Amino acid sequence: MNRLPAAAIATALFLSLDMSAFAQSERAPLAAEVQQVRNLLGANRTDEAIAQAEKATTARPDDGKAWLWLGNAYGQKALEVMILAKPKWAGKCRDAYEKAVAVSPADPDPRLQLIQYYLQAPGFMGGGRDKAEAQVEALQAIGAVWGHIGQAALLLADDKREEAIGAYADAFAADPGNRRATLGLISMYLREQRFADARTVAEAALARDPRDAIGLYMLGRIAVDDGQRIEEGIESLATYIRLDSHPEELGVAAAWWRKGLLFEKAGRQEEAVQALRTAIGLDAQLEQARKDLQRLES
Repeated sequence: MNRLPAAAIATALFLSLDMSAFAQSERAPLAAEVQQVRNLLGANRTDEAIAQAEKATTARPDDGKAWLWLGNAYGQKALEVMILAKPKWAGKCRDAYEKAVAVSPADPDPRLQLIQYYLQAPGFMGGGRDKAEAQVEALQAIGAVWGHIGQAALLLADDKREEAIGAYADAFAADPGNRRATLGLISMYLREQRFADARTVAEAALARDPRDAIGLYMLGRIAVDDGQRIEEGIESLATYIRLDSHPEELGVAAAWWRKGLLFEKAGRQEEAVQALRTAIGLDAQLEQARKDLQRLES
């Protein structure tokens, strides 16, 4: 029987892990060429995204975001190809992130991507805990909130969930308006099924800004998970959907999906079906919404 080499198995394991949702911080809009890469990736048009990203880095060689999104495109390609081709694309992904850091050293986004890469990649692909720790130190120099977020990644790699929650809480305290800190802390509380704590953070974000996108979306998400305050969750998601812009991590299609689940919990079957149809219309790849729609229509 033919067997894959150990290196190939390690590569496959690494590339099956979540290297983040291609998030970016909220400080500056992307250049049009780079935004196009982001849009193509969101539409699962990976090869086109790579071609566009390579053009963007040629045209804008000093734009760290262009290199960041080139890395994201290469990383997506690495997930899609056959196992023996994965190291090639993973290496290109790492190189692009490192270039992004080189041209934009004050931008935390590529450093956060590199931390995930270094923590999850096997050594022969350029991974290493020491490299990740160096990036966390660099993030601390950029700002305390980013240092705490980087530290949380190290703690999660060690499966120290309570300590990671503490790091995210420190990040949120350092900058309550930071989207990554808010989303990370709420997500960690949800992972531990600490719904009341998650709701407290979302409400704090909304007290600071009633149109805070993370707070609005996550109040709906929490209501789905714990089955409490259903109508509030529906209204929060409706307000989120009406916002002029939405975080990349929390798509509008996913908001419609969760809204549909809340309609179902409230016994509003027809509205639930319509919401799920809307979700699928916005994102045909949203398989869970499709499964829920089939379940409700059966």
